[in-house]
Amino acid sequence: MVEHWISDGRSLRYHQPRLQRRAPYPRDIECDDLHRVVLRTQGKLTSCFGYDAMGRKRWQFASELPGEKLSQIHNPGDNSLLVDHAYNPIHRRYEYDPAGELTRTL
Repeated sequence: MVEHWISDGRSLRYHQPRLQRRAPYPRDIECDDLHRVVLRTQGKLTSCFGYDAMGRKRWQFASELPGEKLSQIHNPGDNSLLVDHAYNPIHRRYEYDPAGELTRTL
C-alpha cells in the first residue's frame, strides 16, 4: 500500500499493482473491490486468498503455477478444485463459529 500525505494533513492510500523495491524478482498484488489481497506473486510462488461475505479469510493456497495463469482461472465463487490442486503445495481452509471466531484450520 502506498500512502501520500496531503498538505491539509489528510492521507491518500492506494495499492500499486506491481511493487519492486530492491528485489531481484517482481512482486504482483491483485486486490478485489474491497481492497483485500486476492492474489500475490513473489518469485515463483503465487498465493491466492478467498474471503466470505463477512470479510473473513475462508481459504488460501500457494501455487507454483505462474500468477498470470492463476489470475485468468481464479474464480471467487467456486475454488474447491483450485485450492486442493496438485500444483498447490500449501493450502488451508478456515472455519468460523456463528460469533465469527476461528474454530478450525484445515
